[in-house]
This record gives sequence, C-alpha cells and structure tokens, in this order.
Amino acid sequence: MHIELHARRFDLPERAREDILERAESLADIGFDISDAVIAIEESKGRFTAEMTVFGKRASFHAETHLADSVSVAVDATFSKVQRQVRRHKDRIQDSRRRPRAPRVAEDLPDLPDIPGEGEEAPLEIVPAPNLFYAKPMSVEEAALQLDMSDDDFITFRNAKTDDVNVVFKHGADTVGWIHP
Repeated sequence: MHIELHARRFDLPERAREDILERAESLADIGFDISDAVIAIEESKGRFTAEMTVFGKRASFHAETHLADSVSVAVDATFSKVQRQVRRHKDRIQDSRRRPRAPRVAEDLPDLPDIPGEGEEAPLEIVPAPNLFYAKPMSVEEAALQLDMSDDDFITFRNAKTDDVNVVFKHGADTVGWIHP
C-alpha cells in the first residue's frame, strides 16, 4: 500500500509519523483491497485538522476531523471514521454476494393466435375508425369559452394564428391549461 503523509504548518515528530503510518497500514487488515492512502494534518492557531482519503478497488473513502486539541486526537478520530466507512462498504459487498438471487421464471403467457406462415394470408380485420372530427380553426380564447360551455375535460383545435393543433384543458375548478407545440 502506498501512503502519503503531509504535515502542514508544523513539524510532525518522527514517533507520531511512525504511529500514523503503522495505523494506516493496519487498514489493509480489514480485508478490503486498499491501494493508496493520503493523510494531511494541518495546524492552525494551536488546533489540528486531520484529513484522510483512502483509495481502494472501485471505491474511495474520505474523512476529516477539525479543530482537535492534539495531533493524536485528530488522527484517531479521522482513522475511526475511515475504518467505519471501509467496514460498512465491505459488509455491504459481502451481503450482496450472500443474498440469493431470485430465480428467473418465465411468466405464463396467454395463448397467442398463430402467425400465418409463408404462402398463407392472414385475414384482414376491419376496425371501425374512432370518432373523427374536424378541428376547426379558432383562437385560444374562443377554445377556452367552448371548453367552459362543454362537459369535456379538453378540446383539441387548430390555432387560427399558427395553424398548429393545440389543446385546452380544465386544470382545477376555475383554471384552463393550454398545450401548444
């Protein structure tokens, strides 16, 4: 595992550096494939901020701890957050592998009519046309008045200005909506 450790605005004692690197290497013992870790510790006005990003196989984890009184407190809090994230991710992966998949069963399909083979002609079925109407040209205001006078929920009409097909519809109790291309 490749580990980068950055101390900003202060000198990190060698003993603390060794402890942090040892602790970072222990993340690999969790059992998740971790390839890289980047740890940054910053000091500002006597307070410490620790930030850690861990890169693993198909996942990365990030945690921060702000305004800790000492380096060890900041690092411990950050490591525990990352460990929790890695364990949760590992458990989630294992649970999805343990869960039995639902068997794929073909649904009972209704009997469909036979499709005529080559040389056979299927009888044509005559379907009556739905109610056809002539969309007369009118203005949007005129269509809204027509809608108010009718019991229909919508009216399709040809807009007299644009010559496009438009729709006015009842929207609530007192309002009318207008759909135009």
